[in-house]
Amino acid sequence: MSATAQEAGIGVERVREWLRCWWRFGQVRNALVPLYRNRGAPGRFREPGFVKRGRPRNGPEHERHAGVNVDETKRQLIVKGALKFLKQGHSMETAYQLTIKAYFSEIRYVDGVSERVAPPPAERITVEQFAYYARRVVTRVEVVRRNQGGAYPLENRSVTGTTSGAAYYPGAVFQIDATIADIYLLSELNPGHLVGTPLVYLVIDHYSHVIVGFYIGLADAGWEPTMLAMESAMTSKIALLQAFDIIATDDELPYACPEALLSDRGPEYTSRIIEGPLKSLDFRGSVLPPRRPDLKGLVESSFNLLRLKLVKWRPGSVDGLPSERRRHRCDATYTLSRFKEAMLRYILRYNRTHRVLEPPPGYVSSDGRPPTPLELWHWGVAHCGPPMVRDREYIRSRLLWRGVGRESEHGLRIGKLYYTFPTAERCGWFDNLPGRNYRQHDIGLDRRDVSTVRVFLDGGRKVEEGRLTGKSERFRSFSLDEVEDYFARLTIGLRRATAEDLDVELSHLQAMERLDRAAKADRLRLLGGASKPTTKALRETRAAELAASRASDAWTQSTHPPLQIPPAEPDAEYLPRPSRVNALRRVRDGLPPNEDDV
Repeated sequence: MSATAQEAGIGVERVREWLRCWWRFGQVRNALVPLYRNRGAPGRFREPGFVKRGRPRNGPEHERHAGVNVDETKRQLIVKGALKFLKQGHSMETAYQLTIKAYFSEIRYVDGVSERVAPPPAERITVEQFAYYARRVVTRVEVVRRNQGGAYPLENRSVTGTTSGAAYYPGAVFQIDATIADIYLLSELNPGHLVGTPLVYLVIDHYSHVIVGFYIGLADAGWEPTMLAMESAMTSKIALLQAFDIIATDDELPYACPEALLSDRGPEYTSRIIEGPLKSLDFRGSVLPPRRPDLKGLVESSFNLLRLKLVKWRPGSVDGLPSERRRHRCDATYTLSRFKEAMLRYILRYNRTHRVLEPPPGYVSSDGRPPTPLELWHWGVAHCGPPMVRDREYIRSRLLWRGVGRESEHGLRIGKLYYTFPTAERCGWFDNLPGRNYRQHDIGLDRRDVSTVRVFLDGGRKVEEGRLTGKSERFRSFSLDEVEDYFARLTIGLRRATAEDLDVELSHLQAMERLDRAAKADRLRLLGGASKPTTKALRETRAAELAASRASDAWTQSTHPPLQIPPAEPDAEYLPRPSRVNALRRVRDGLPPNEDDV
C-alpha cells in the first residue's frame, strides 16, 4: 500500500480511505464516487470572501456588474426584514422592497426634505438573495397562513381524513344550515308583484346523506324557520306531499329524532332559546368553530347541488347563466307554493338517485355500484336498528319558544300577557288568598301566534293548553313580537304623555294651593272669633244646605223663601232620638220603660 501510494504520488491515508470505500460500497467503480450529500456544510452560514459567489449575471455588457456577497451583517438585516414584513402578509417582492427601504437605503436631503435613496444595483442585494435567506426563517406555510388569516384551515390545510365515520347509524347526527335561493318569486296575494328570494333550510342525516327535513319560506333566518325545519326532520311529511299531488311514502322521505344537531354559529343555534328544546327532546347541539363550514360539508355541498340542478335553470333565477340567456328578476314565474313543489320533487330525486361515493365503514355494495342515500338509510336501519321517533304533538310542544310563567290573581303571567288553563281553574291557583305564594311554571309559546300556550306540569310529564284571559283577549292572533312592540310603544307613549302633561299638573297644583288659601280665609270669616265650628244642630244645618243647593240646582227657580234656621242656644240641652233598641233591652232586663225611648 505504501509502494502504491508512492508510485501514485499520494498519501497512504488516501489509499487506505479509497480501499475502505471500495470494500464498503460493493467493490464497483461507483464505490469511489464522493458522498456529495456530506458536502457543502448544509445548514451552516459560510463567510464570503472578496470574490462574488455565483454565476455571472446575464444582460448587456454595461449591466453585468458583479453584485455583492451577503455577509453576516447583511444576512441579519435580511432576516429582520423578512420576519417583519413577510409575517405582516406582504408578498416576497414587496417585503424585499420594504427591506431595502428600511435597512439598506441612505437618507439624503433634497431641498431641505429628507428622502431615502436605495444604493445602486451593483451595491445592493437582489430579490433572489433576499428570498434565499428569508425562506430559511419564514416558511411558505407561515406566509400563506398569515395572508389567509382564519381562512387557512378551510382553503389551504391538508385534507387527509373523511367524516364518513362521524356517525355510526341513521339518525345519529343531523346537519342543518340555511341559504338564500337565488331566484325571485311572484306574490300570490298581489299578482304582478315580486316577493323577493326565498329562504331554504336543509337538514341532512350524516350517516346516509338523506335529506330528512327542510323549510322553504320568506321568513328571515332565525329560530322560527329553524323550528319548522327541525319539525320537518322529525315528523312525517306525507300530508305535505299530498297537498302538492306528489305520491311518496315515509320510506322515501324518512324522519327521526337525532342524538346530535350539527350547526354553524348562527344566533339561532348559540342563543339560550334553543337550550330548552334540545333538553326536552333529549339531544345535544354541536356548534362548529368559526370559519369552518367544511366540518358540515354534506349540507354545504347540497346547497351547491340545489343551485346547479334546480335553481339555476328556473325562470327568475339570478344565478350565473350563459351570456346569451337573460338574467333578470323580472323574469320571475314561480310563486312560493310552486317553488315548494319544485323543492319537494328535487329532494325526492336527490334521495333516490344521488350516489354516495364514500359510504360509511362496514357498508358493502351487492352490485358494486355506489349506494344512494335511501339505500344507505335502509341498510343502516336493517343492521343498526330503527332510529327513535316521537309523536308530532309532542315534538311541536317541545320545539316551542320556552319561558317561565308566574301565577297571579289575573292568571298565568307571561310577559305582559295573562293565560288560564284547566288545572289552575279547577284548583284555584289564581285566587288572591292572604299569604299566598304564587308558583312558576315552564311554558311553551308559539311566537307566531300568542292565542294559546302550553303549560308543562309535573316536571314536563304533563302538558296542558292555556288560553288568553279576558284581560289579554285583545291580543288574540297577534305574534309575540307584535305584542312586545305594542307594550314598548305604549311605554314610550306614556313617558311622552307624562312629559307633555307636566305643565297641566303644575297649573292644577297652583290652582289647588290658591283654593286652599281662599278656603282658610273663608273659615276665619265664617267662624268669627270661634276657634272651631260647632256640631250642634248638624242635621238641621245639613237639611238647610241641601234645600238651598236644590233650589240653586233646580231647572226652574222656586218663589218660596228659603228655610230659616233658628240659631242654637248656647246652653240648650241635647236630646237624643228615641231608640227602640233601648226599649227592647229594658223589657228584656225587666226594667220599666223609659219615656225617651217611646
